[in-house]
Parts: sequence; C-alpha cells; structure tokens
Amino acid sequence: MFEVFDKEDTSFLKKYEQFFLDVKDKVQDTGAKYLVNMPQYKIQDSEFISDLLSNYPEIYPGWIRCDKFSYVFRFQPDTHTMLPHIDIDAESAKKLKGKAKRVLIYANPVWKDEWEGGTYFAPYEQFKVSKRHVAIVKKEKFAEEASLVQNKPGRVVVFDPDEIHAPQEFSGNDVQRLVFAALIIHPDHADLIDRLEGPNNENGEAVTKLV
Repeated sequence: MFEVFDKEDTSFLKKYEQFFLDVKDKVQDTGAKYLVNMPQYKIQDSEFISDLLSNYPEIYPGWIRCDKFSYVFRFQPDTHTMLPHIDIDAESAKKLKGKAKRVLIYANPVWKDEWEGGTYFAPYEQFKVSKRHVAIVKKEKFAEEASLVQNKPGRVVVFDPDEIHAPQEFSGNDVQRLVFAALIIHPDHADLIDRLEGPNNENGEAVTKLV
C-alpha cells in the first residue's frame, strides 16, 4: 500500500538542493548491477535529515524519523533507470509490516509535468520477486500494470516495506531528478532501528535487512 501527500508551499526545497547535488558517498560502486543505474548516495547528516523531515509533521505524527537509511537518488535524463524492485528483503518486510514505512520525497524545487520522472508502485503480491529483490516482469509490462505517481516538487509517497516500485524515465530537460528516501518507524518498535542493516559495498546487498 502507498499513500501520497502534497505540500502547497514547496519553497523550502530550494535550501536542500545544493546539499543533495554535493553528496558524494555512493552506496554501491560494486554489486547490485542488475538493478541498472542505481545512483544512490548515503546521507549520514542526522541534523540535515531531521530538518528536511520536519517540513512534514503531518505525515505519520509520532512515528520516529530515522536518521539512518536515508539516501538521495540522482537520476539523469534520457537514461535507463532501475528495474522494479523492493527496498527491504521480503522476509524482513513481512516482519516490518505495520511497524515501518518507506518515504520518498520528490526533492527538485522545480519540475515540469511533461518531463515525467515519477514512480511506479505495485503491491508485492502482484508480481513474483527474485532472490535479487527484483520483480520478475519486463519493465514495460510493470509500467502498464502498476500505479504511476507523478513527480511533483515536495510530494511525498509513504509506502509499505514490500511495495514494488521503479522510477519512471524522463526527458526534455537537463536537470537531475532528485529523490530523497527515508525510513520511519512506529514508536512501539524503536528497537528495530538497531536491527536493520542497509546496503553497502561490504555486504554486497542492494536492500535493507533485519539482522
């Protein structure tokens, strides 16, 4: 399940733009190549994460805004993007259902509808998922059958850990598509934060897991 939240005033995004563009700590330089073009960069500045998420107090109030497992994705126009996938391995996702949510924020201060660059979402049960956490379906078919959420500045998508998703390709501009990804946890399950391990070059994983 996913939910979409919009902001009327998105002027706050401008102050974060340069930070996103300057982040250098890529999650994986090796491994996970099967996802195709995964320009995922770690954000480890907890003050920055807290400040950005403070603009969305109405979204799951009371839930913990994690200062771990936060990333910015910087997609290039006219470039093939990631395959349909899940962010958290299926077994862990089952245990996290109702206890954790993934959050995506479309972070470009300016974005035109005609550029496209949204995100496709589908429930886990709709497609089979491989051991590599990728949906076993052609990307074109996935796009036809999944739900498309359009890219709007400041728009937030909150979704279950096992929701299959894939970025929509875009063109018509020379602007990098900025998407901030975070994790929120129900306050009754704060202990889960220390049991999660994110993807990195050392573990060779493309997803977050409970350990």
